[in-house]
Amino acid sequence: MTPRSNNDSSCVLRIDNGVNSVLLTGDIEKAAEKALLLQAPSLLQATILIAPHHGSKTSGLPAFIQSVHPAYVLYATGYRNRYHFPHPTVVAQYQARHVIQLNTEKTGQIDFRLNREGLLHPPQCYRQGHPHYWFNKELYFIR
Repeated sequence: MTPRSNNDSSCVLRIDNGVNSVLLTGDIEKAAEKALLLQAPSLLQATILIAPHHGSKTSGLPAFIQSVHPAYVLYATGYRNRYHFPHPTVVAQYQARHVIQLNTEKTGQIDFRLNREGLLHPPQCYRQGHPHYWFNKELYFIR
């Protein structure tokens, strides 16, 4: 495939332990998603998907999402990102498939742990265990 953009030149990597898998998609957009669907559709299924191009509207082909069939999608975005990722149309695509969506803008670091049998534990989000005082709603109420 000849990439149409630098984003579509991103390295795509699938990590699999025999029970669960993670699909790291970099900044690929719809053209690369389509190419992957044509070249290797059976290799796309993953438990955890790092959203292509941070969930921008230039990514998120419904057929790609359906083929990956993730339990979780992670949006790697920054606080108050100027592009407002993820795009609402992309979020809706994952919602329609009942995929659990996590955004680093809100969660901070996201950790997934596997047990010895390869079973996935629920994710641990950094800000859950390390909240800043301004995120703690309890401090806003006087008792």
